[in-house]
Amino acid sequence: LGHPEACRRQCIYFLQGNCNNGDDCAYCHLPHPGKAPKLDKRQRQLMAALTRPELFALILHLTSVRAEEMGMLIEAQEVIAILESEAGDTVPSMDDRETRALRKTLARMSFSSLIGTVSCRQSDGVDSLS
Repeated sequence: LGHPEACRRQCIYFLQGNCNNGDDCAYCHLPHPGKAPKLDKRQRQLMAALTRPELFALILHLTSVRAEEMGMLIEAQEVIAILESEAGDTVPSMDDRETRALRKTLARMSFSSLIGTVSCRQSDGVDSLS
């Protein structure tokens, strides 16, 4: 996996021309296309209302599509397997207008951002996705 799908967000100091961390910086020093999509308050509430399996099923679908689009299915195999095990047979019920807007925003996110949306819902004893 590589830039920009799997890298962290851009280094704000590098963008200003004064990152003192150089190669040790934990943030990306390469250009990113446009502004990263973010969930609004209502979308975050919708995500919080999903059951854990529904959330993982939603993110599983989107990460699988993203990995296939980027030609990185093999590299994403382990992450997708974890999402599959957490989602089980669950299919998220998302058919109203608000949830379609949520899907649209999520679909514009990078692979690493999508994984970040589920990393906070990890239970104890489960391998971390982040």
